[in-house]
Amino acid sequence: MIGYTIKRSLRSTNLISWACKKMNEIEWFLLSLRMFKLFGSMHNGVSHLDLHY
Repeated sequence: MIGYTIKRSLRSTNLISWACKKMNEIEWFLLSLRMFKLFGSMHNGVSHLDLHY
């Protein structure tokens, strides 16, 4: 019974750490995407302004 409880808690902590890792991956992906967009807009500054105005 105790072993079963330990296994269950281990599984839940594994799930939590997996979810945290996934969230981290998503955050890093969004951050890199934002940086990429920023560098892209800086690189295409003139054409970017032309699109806006």
